[in-house]
Amino acid sequence: MGAGMNKTDLNALRQQIDELDDQIHELLVARFDVTARVAAAKGAQSDPSLIPRPVREREILERLRTRDSGLLPRGSMTRIWKEIMGAACYQQGDFRVGVCAEAFSELSQVAREHFGTAVPLEFGASSYLIDRLFDRNLALLVFNLEHKLPVGLHQVGELRSNGKVLGRLISIHNLEA
Repeated sequence: MGAGMNKTDLNALRQQIDELDDQIHELLVARFDVTARVAAAKGAQSDPSLIPRPVREREILERLRTRDSGLLPRGSMTRIWKEIMGAACYQQGDFRVGVCAEAFSELSQVAREHFGTAVPLEFGASSYLIDRLFDRNLALLVFNLEHKLPVGLHQVGELRSNGKVLGRLISIHNLEA
């Protein structure tokens, strides 16, 4: 125990932490209630590929970073909010992400860190995952842009069929601020 700190002072500080934890939990529950209402407003026919909004996510992170006093390490703050936003995406619908890599590869780790632990990730060969994307079983496809495009993809962007967006391809690297 630090100099000048007695057990009563330490217990009082821990009680404050417990109270703050309870408040944080209540605010998270309220946030996810609003997210559920957003999903309901979008309707059951909402396109899962449109659930994540990279620009909106970046705006949220930038807004929160400007409010930061510096007590919370920037990486920790980003990780916490990525988890919250990933869980909100998952809550809004059948949101699954395909990763053109092995399950324990560096790319899979980057995808997990970006989308959070709530979003289901599917790993495999690009040809298999592209079929899953076109069959509407995946909302997004993640692959390494340093390598050639996966077979079956001719450009990075939106995959369209008859004017309907089938899925969006994103570069996680470009989304990290």
